[in-house]
Amino acid sequence: MESVKKGERVQFLVDADQPAVTGVAISGGTSPTATVKVATDDLKGYTVPVRRLTPSQAPLSERLADWCSRHGVRAPGVASFDTGYAKGDFVLADDGNGRQVRGMVVGSRGDAVKVQAIIDGEFYEMMRSAKDVVPAAAPPLGRMERWGIADYKEHRNRSEETVAFSAVITLDGVPVFHAENAGRGGCNLYHPMAPGGHDLVRRFEDDAREWARESGFEYELTEASDTFIGWHQLQRAFGQDAEEFFVKWNAEWSEMDLGRRL
Repeated sequence: MESVKKGERVQFLVDADQPAVTGVAISGGTSPTATVKVATDDLKGYTVPVRRLTPSQAPLSERLADWCSRHGVRAPGVASFDTGYAKGDFVLADDGNGRQVRGMVVGSRGDAVKVQAIIDGEFYEMMRSAKDVVPAAAPPLGRMERWGIADYKEHRNRSEETVAFSAVITLDGVPVFHAENAGRGGCNLYHPMAPGGHDLVRRFEDDAREWARESGFEYELTEASDTFIGWHQLQRAFGQDAEEFFVKWNAEWSEMDLGRRL
């Protein structure tokens, strides 16, 4: 063969005195000299140069077909699963202890979806059969519904005391200013895209402060826009709504307030 795609049915010789071994390419190669990984009908793995492969029309073994379906390899004769969920969808999934938790779909494999969620305050990723999860409403944005965060990029190599990131803030889908944090513990910086944009930055802050109050935060919040971006990207993406988020904040701020008064 000159090239091979992932999922193609192939055969090759392992021993010149034995019949050809049949399998499925589980990686691709675009030239005769490239090497690809092949899973055989008896579930053995080989790394084979593309030039040694020839097409095969032999039916897959049940074991290999099952393996391909569970690992998302689209081979001939393997059921093509449509989980019904796309990346970014919110679902309810069992946390492993019989509790239904809301999370976000971040991927799929075969007939299963990968869900990220916050469970008992910790961040988790879990694989669940698509038939065992149900659609869930996205955590509401409330007063911040008209605001959006686009082109968000986290810069982990620069994140020290705070999360270093860059993003574009939109209003009704229109980009209005840039947001960034250097990752060294300071507050976010906002850079308007057009003259008069500082008024929109102030409006973003005012709306975020009111959002926090309406979500149950019991204290006066400065840099509320920073808090909103952090929640939106780091907690909401794991299915946590603002009310849940601020329950923990209220407890922490109450302890700090008590410490100042003692």
